[in-house]
Amino acid sequence: MTRVYATAAQVAALVGITPGDAALRRASRQVDRILHGAEYATSDDGMPTSAGVAQLLTEMTAEQIAWFGELGDETGAAGLGGGRIGTVTLPHMTATPADVLLSPVAVELAEAAGLIRRRVRT
Repeated sequence: MTRVYATAAQVAALVGITPGDAALRRASRQVDRILHGAEYATSDDGMPTSAGVAQLLTEMTAEQIAWFGELGDETGAAGLGGGRIGTVTLPHMTATPADVLLSPVAVELAEAAGLIRRRVRT
C-alpha cells in the first residue's frame, strides 16, 4: 500500500492545486523514489516520526503535484521533448521518463534537508 504524505488541503495551501486521491498517491510514490536510500526514523507503517521530516515530505508531495501540472502529464513523456515541427527537429532529452517525473524542487528540498546527496559516477 502506498503511503500518502499530504492531504489535498495541505497541497492546496502550499501550491494552490487541489489534487484527488490518485494524484496524492502518485506524487507520494515519486517522493519515495527521490528518498530511496535516505535514512530517517519511521513508525511501523513507514511514516516519518519526526514532525520536521513529515513536513518536508508533505512539501515534496505538493511540489510533485505542481510538477505533474507543469509537465501536463504524470507519465513523464511530455518532459522528454523531441520530435519535429515542420522542418525543425527538436532534440530529445537524455533523461528517462521516470527521471523526468521527479520534481526538481522536491529533489532540492530533500538535498537541502540532508536526506539525499548527489554523487558523481565515474
